[in-house]
Formats: sequence, C-alpha cells, structure tokens
Amino acid sequence: MTYEELKELLAITHNPMTLTREMVPTLPGLYVWRSKHDDSIEYIGKASGKNGLRGRVWCQHLNPIYLESRPDKIAQDDAQRGFNILHNGKLCIDKSVFRRSIGKAHQLSPGVETVRHIRENCTIAWVTFSSDLLEYIPRWELDLIKDYPPRLNKAGNRHS
Repeated sequence: MTYEELKELLAITHNPMTLTREMVPTLPGLYVWRSKHDDSIEYIGKASGKNGLRGRVWCQHLNPIYLESRPDKIAQDDAQRGFNILHNGKLCIDKSVFRRSIGKAHQLSPGVETVRHIRENCTIAWVTFSSDLLEYIPRWELDLIKDYPPRLNKAGNRHS
C-alpha cells in the first residue's frame, strides 16, 4: 500500500449509528472521524494495540463508560468536570482524547452525551495494516494530520 492508496481507502466511511462491534476489525490501523454535515475531518488517530481498531474505536470512542477520574485537577478537564458525572463514585471525564475534544467543543457531558454526539454527527473510515506495514502507522498518522489538519487533534498530540 502507498500513502496515496491509504488516502483513497480512508474515503470509505461507516455510519456509527449502524456500526456493530463485529464490523470493526481487530487489526491495527489508522482511522478518520468526519463530520456528517460537511465531510470535514474532525480527528485522525491510530490503533496499534493488541485489539487494533476494535479496541480503539469500539471499546474506547464508542463506549460511554470509557471514563477516567484524575486525582489531580487539570484546567483542561474543567469543562467536563463541571457536569459532575460520576463513575464508580468518582467525578469523571471522557478517557478518550477525541471524546474530550468533542465534549469541550460542543459543551457535552462525558460518557453518554459525547458518544451520542459522535454517533449522530460523525462518520468513520479506517484502514487496516498487515504486519509488514506496521512501521508506517505512526509516520502516516502524522502525515495525514499535516495534510488534512483535523479540527480536534491537538497540536503536538501523539495519543490517538
């Protein structure tokens, strides 16, 4: 696969409203969240963990209980902390950087509201990588972010 072929494959989108767990591959890859309204790129990320894209997209971005409680108060978390969402008795924020960014941009509470917004307002595209191409994932993620500056990727953010 070439970088140009990668960009073509990332044009094939899926609707998260109809997506099922089984539809999301367990292979590593890159993914792109787009706005359903104008097809603009919202977020670009990589999934290189043992559960691949399913672990990142299904278990994190689309899982409303993927929340975290931080013992230290961080100013960037204030927008979500203000909704007073509790998980296991602790004040929580979205654990996914993408979801926190969505929540902050649209003033949504963490968990159910951010996931609902993603499902209703975004599409997702992904490309899986065979083992001989895994080394390209980090570089091509950065190239995509540079070529198509996503609205919600933070400058210098390397966590996807």
